[in-house]
Amino acid sequence: MDGTQVCQSEVRVGARRREPGLESMIKYPTGSAIALITQMRAGTHYMCAALRTALEATIYRPDREAQFVVMDDEYIRKGLHSSDPIALPEARPERTVYFCHYYHWQQHLLIDLPKIYLIGFPLDSFYSDGVVASHATNDPAPSGPRAASYVMRFDSPEWRALEYKMKANADWLMTITESDDARIFRYEDLLADFDASARRLEAYTGGFVNSLPKPIKNARRAYWTESYSSAFDAKALAALWDYFAPSLERFYPERLGSLKAAL
Repeated sequence: MDGTQVCQSEVRVGARRREPGLESMIKYPTGSAIALITQMRAGTHYMCAALRTALEATIYRPDREAQFVVMDDEYIRKGLHSSDPIALPEARPERTVYFCHYYHWQQHLLIDLPKIYLIGFPLDSFYSDGVVASHATNDPAPSGPRAASYVMRFDSPEWRALEYKMKANADWLMTITESDDARIFRYEDLLADFDASARRLEAYTGGFVNSLPKPIKNARRAYWTESYSSAFDAKALAALWDYFAPSLERFYPERLGSLKAAL
């Protein structure tokens, strides 16, 4: 593979949402196709909606049976805040975004595409994952409305269900790097300095067709409140620090002081 295309023999697009010309889409040069690799519960659905809007791109998501299937508008919207006013335009088949989380095996199919890495404050990601895991359904919608007085406790059922992903997430955060064909975006920066982040994203993607929509800030996230003890018990916070200290030092040095004080 020469780095200018995704090999059609390696990427299989699902037939159940097939559109005209779908198979040829994976032959386009990297200027038309981008890989979006994200951390769980760190603005994934927002970024999919944002790129869908700004680039008028067709978004693909991983699928167990077909490698990738189209992420339709209904699927995108159910992961957004109910008050989010993002209007999704008609997608252009010539512009494509292939989305994966950091643990999806489909990543290796996207190795030659330019990459957007979307990361978030790890404690918020796993707190949000804990809220979702503690409910009966694995709903991708924002966890904030369901959080209420939830505290993530060490060795709880949801902790045990998620712990293997903590190490994988921590390892991934220490391996991703920026290069000519890779950029790392913090979800928090899109909220704290949207204009600068939007300009950086537009420059990397080669220009927007429409304005990038703004994300909705969840002010209760621990990154903003720095009130870690209200979200985690002491053992859970200490374990998360053990997993994520190196990546927090790398990507979130501004929160090291308050985290260390809370331990």
